[in-house]
Formats: sequence, C-alpha cells, structure tokens
Amino acid sequence: MHSAFANSKALELSGILNKADDFTSEEIVRDNNNIITGELKERAMYFVMDKIPVASLTERTEVVVKQLQKLHSLGITAISDITLGEDLEIYKKLIEENKLLLRVDSRLPFTEFYNLKKYQEEFSGISDLIKFNSLKAFYDGSLSSRTALMHSNYKNAKHNGIKTEFVNRGEFEKSAFEIDEAGYQMSVHAIGDKAVTELLDLNEELIRKFGNRDRRFRIEHAQHIRENDLHRFKELNIIASVQPTHLFSDAKTAMEILDDYKIEHNYKKLFDIGAEVCFGTDFPVVGESPFETIYYAMTRKANGFENGFVTENNISLVDCLGSIYNQSMLLQLTTKRKEEVLKSEKLLIWS
Repeated sequence: MHSAFANSKALELSGILNKADDFTSEEIVRDNNNIITGELKERAMYFVMDKIPVASLTERTEVVVKQLQKLHSLGITAISDITLGEDLEIYKKLIEENKLLLRVDSRLPFTEFYNLKKYQEEFSGISDLIKFNSLKAFYDGSLSSRTALMHSNYKNAKHNGIKTEFVNRGEFEKSAFEIDEAGYQMSVHAIGDKAVTELLDLNEELIRKFGNRDRRFRIEHAQHIRENDLHRFKELNIIASVQPTHLFSDAKTAMEILDDYKIEHNYKKLFDIGAEVCFGTDFPVVGESPFETIYYAMTRKANGFENGFVTENNISLVDCLGSIYNQSMLLQLTTKRKEEVLKSEKLLIWS
C-alpha cells in the first residue's frame, strides 16, 4: 500500500513521465543513470493507480461478498474498516441486498470530516450495522519502502523517511484540532519512531487546548517506539493499535535498513507498563486471520528468524487475548473492571 512497480506502458499512459519533477527522489526511484526504474512510492504510486479504470459496482460488491464469507469462517462478526468515499456505495448495495451480515466501524479519511453527519444520517435510516464515529489519516509511509519517518537516517541513505503531503501542507494538524473539538475519535497511521513522537506531541497540544478526556486516540501500527516515548502512551491515554503479523517480513527488513533494529515491533513494553494496546490484522496488506496475529505476537517467528526475532518482546497468550478483546469492549471500562472482565472472559475465549 506504499510502493508498487509500473511497467513502461503504465508509466506512459498515466502521464507521470511528464510530471516526474513534481515528486521526490524517494517517490520515483531512478537508477545510476537517472533513468526511472518503474518503482513508485507513496504519492507517485497513487498518481498512477488513480488512472486505472474503476471496476463496476457489481464487480466490487461481489469481491466484498466473498471476503465477508472468509471473515465469517474465521469467526469475525465485526470489523474496523478504513473506508474510502467510493466504498460507501458498496455498503449501501450490501445493505439493500441484505448481504452485509457483520458490524462495521467505518473510519473515513480526515477529509470527510465535514460530510460525517450526512453519512450518519444517511445510513442510520437504512441499517444499524455500520457506524461513523472515527476518522483516519496517514502521517508517514512504510518501513519496506523506507518512507516511514524515523529519528535517524536509514542505513546507507541520506534521508529518514517522509511525512505525507496531507501533513506537510498543514491540513492534518488543522483537521485534527477540528475533529477533536467535535468529539470524534482519530486513528492515525504512524510507523516510524519520529512519526510516533510527533503524534504524541500532538496529543499534548490537544489536551492543552481542549482538556483531558477519553479521546481513544489510536496510533495505527506504532511499529517503532523510542524508549523515552513508551511511558507517554499511558500518560496521554493513547491506544497503540498494532499488527504483529507484519513481523514476518519486517524483522528482516529492520535488520537490513535500521541501525537500531530492536525498536522493531517493541510494543510488548507497552503491556509491561499498563498502556492500552489493541491488535489488528491490517488486512489486505497481510492476512485477515486473528489466529495468525496471535501466532506472530507469541512467537515472533519471522523470515530469517525461525527461533524468533528479539524474543524478549514475545507476548503471552493472555495478553494477546486481552488485546483482541480490547477492540470491542475493554477500552470502555475502568482498569479495575477490565481486570474483572478479563478474568472471567479468558476462560470463555480460551474454551
């Protein structure tokens, strides 16, 4: 979702060859002779993807119906979905045909903030299976594409990743203050440790401006966390929404491109200090199975690390179950009540 390859014809038809100067060297990769290789990242990738004709509504809906069947086979009856505006017509069609059959926590882009009440009213009249109470934004890129925003430069490189244009233009911060003032939840993609730091800083500003309350602000991925930022998750009541399945490929990549590879997926330390952590799959980037999520969190077995990667960060089964449970209910309870619920529910979940 952050990088792709395009062949010569795709580059030509998209028109990006005439716009190459509008993108950075990190976004359009060139060889030693300054020739464009076809490897595109972030904005450049989306520039080409946006030129691909959209499949029909019927075709897209059929794909979703098949995926819903797969989710049900895994016991999944509710999802948090990063929803694009054009996806809403698919949900409408599913509802009309009585094929939705699961609950959807829809997280639209920050740019849809002003349309949120319209969607709430529009869908409340036809179904209670989908809700619109949260918005999503991207702060940086990804590790494998070397666009995650890090405090230090990547190995053998003179850059430390990127901020998205939405952030660089100042629109992210402006929207974040408006969304928070309106009382909605935010979920923000941040993979690099510097991106995580800056989002923690943002939350301090939100508290100063609008007061301390249960925002349920989610940092999506929180894949690299500096040691001196760990305690801030608990102090600021930030939820780390993490995806252990990414470890399969990220471990090897971290060893190759990061000087401090031990900060890779180090959120076990958040459990240790009692901060809030919830697990997700990040499907379709990786598989949709929650059992895979638990497997990688417990074993940290990865490509090239058959015995586990930085195994002191292995997470117990009890904590794994608690983090999956966090997605639905625990975040709404007091700490004492969470302990009581988990104590009784773990036997039920385990059985």
